[in-house]
Amino acid sequence: MYKFFFFFLFISNTVFSQIASSKVEKDTIYVNPEYPGGQTEMFRFIGKNLKYPPNSRNNGVIGINYIGFVIDSTGNIQDPVIKKQKLFRMKKKNLFSKVQLEEVESDVDMAEECMRIVKLMPKWKPGSIDGKFVRVAYTLPIKFSIE
Repeated sequence: MYKFFFFFLFISNTVFSQIASSKVEKDTIYVNPEYPGGQTEMFRFIGKNLKYPPNSRNNGVIGINYIGFVIDSTGNIQDPVIKKQKLFRMKKKNLFSKVQLEEVESDVDMAEECMRIVKLMPKWKPGSIDGKFVRVAYTLPIKFSIE
């Protein structure tokens, strides 16, 4: 019994001493890019300008489009691209049945609308590392739903 306890005590002291001996060289300050006015204003902008593509709405397509882009060191948006679409088609067999969702691989109209919205956005406040402005990759989810 005493041998086991001694062995455990020896291991735990070794672990703690290794943790205590490591130290951080430098504190780095990261600041993420920001839409003018913050996220609330960005979502307000998207809500005001987003137009549900008629073909997608008529076909009952809903879901989320993930659009990636880079915010450069001056705050401009560069290289927008659709990274992923998670879409479904709403189907109803008859008037009294529940809505069923069928997965849809992609929707070109929705992708084009997301690209249009991102290209309409004003300049962002750029991200920085230790006070130096840098390029930052950003992914924005844009949701389409029928209410």
